[in-house]
Amino acid sequence: MTIVLDSSAVLAVLFNETGSDYVKAAYQDEDFENTLISAVNVAEVVGKLAHKGMTNDAIAQTLAAFPHRCVAFSSEEGMIAGVLFRHTKPHDLSIGDRACLALGMRMKARVLTADRIWGELDADRIRGATVESIR
Repeated sequence: MTIVLDSSAVLAVLFNETGSDYVKAAYQDEDFENTLISAVNVAEVVGKLAHKGMTNDAIAQTLAAFPHRCVAFSSEEGMIAGVLFRHTKPHDLSIGDRACLALGMRMKARVLTADRIWGELDADRIRGATVESIR
């Protein structure tokens, strides 16, 4: 089954935080092509690593070593993420969160996140995706 990683799940692995073992076990059961990250979430991860002081080369090496396939943010996902805004506003989900969910919905995937608030989302609004909290 396809796995879509939220930036929080990727960062948990990179910083060896609680839940990182859950993420590692999930993506090790899949091959590289089935572990996806939206380009929007890659931008979030890069921003966080840059904020922590990593050089561009170190960031590039870190991402290259992480088993994933980056997926361009499509107009279809843009529409889904935009419509999700009205349904997720009470939960204060970012555009990155909604981009991740949109990819998960489009791919009918398992979506891994460290953001517990996603557990409160209405399953009817995220049809096709299965959200799993890593913590």
